[in-house]
Amino acid sequence: MQTQIIKLLESGLYRPLGAFYNETLKTRIIATADRDLESEMLSGNLTEELYYQLQAMQIKVPELAEHAEDIPPLIKQRAKQAAKLYNYASGSFSSGAMQLLTEASWPGNVKQLFDFIDECVATYTKGGAIG
Repeated sequence: MQTQIIKLLESGLYRPLGAFYNETLKTRIIATADRDLESEMLSGNLTEELYYQLQAMQIKVPELAEHAEDIPPLIKQRAKQAAKLYNYASGSFSSGAMQLLTEASWPGNVKQLFDFIDECVATYTKGGAIG
């Protein structure tokens, strides 16, 4: 499969399923990985050629824990959105809950944080702050 991806990236040509002719790729490929690609290449799981094709432009997104100062505003905004979705007047978190959420590691990054907030707000039924 990696060989086919390399051919596509190098030539820009592909053959649609069932077609007898090649077409030119008219799109950009964006790839993401949850593993270190260099380690994958060195271990033989990723071909060197594909590694260098994918390295043309690399964007490293820091983990949420690396910029914990962004967590409280993210929590406030997402809680507000979730409260509106569930027709609650408020979707705020207590200062203690906010502190715990800010100190958590969130290995799933913003997606995990937002899912957690959505779940908290969805199960929230009392007045006042969550937590």
